[in-house]
Amino acid sequence: MNHSQHAINKTKEFKRDKSYKTYRIWSDAVVNEIIFKKLEDYYDWDKLIQHSQILEGFTPFEKEKCKRAFQFLKEELGEEFLKVAFSEGHPICYYITNLAPWTRKWIIWFAEALEELKNQENYSSLLKRIKDKTKFEEGVSILEIGLNSLKLVLR
Repeated sequence: MNHSQHAINKTKEFKRDKSYKTYRIWSDAVVNEIIFKKLEDYYDWDKLIQHSQILEGFTPFEKEKCKRAFQFLKEELGEEFLKVAFSEGHPICYYITNLAPWTRKWIIWFAEALEELKNQENYSSLLKRIKDKTKFEEGVSILEIGLNSLKLVLR
């Protein structure tokens, strides 16, 4: 179901039960549709950054963290990464197109973890795995292990 159909269904629901919760779901769908009008809009780091500033239920601090996460990923992965990722079916696309709050929190964790490890010896190898759709999950596992190891060393 696309965002337009979702908004129409939620409007009908709102008329039926008049609850604030239903209206809030509907309004989120409309706001998302304004930024993400077509699939190609998800390839645009700047639109993702823009969306991070209107996340429902996020504090201003969390919104800023999300904005910085997308900015960092844009720098590290490259301007064209998302376009290629979507054309290849890269697993990161799931986190990009799913606008649920938990995916944005995951993206914040992901970017912050990469940033923590950026100055480590094998960072370029890790980044290569992250960019490779067939090695992404492996890369995320290495990222988790590397981050935990670094935290232990810094204690």
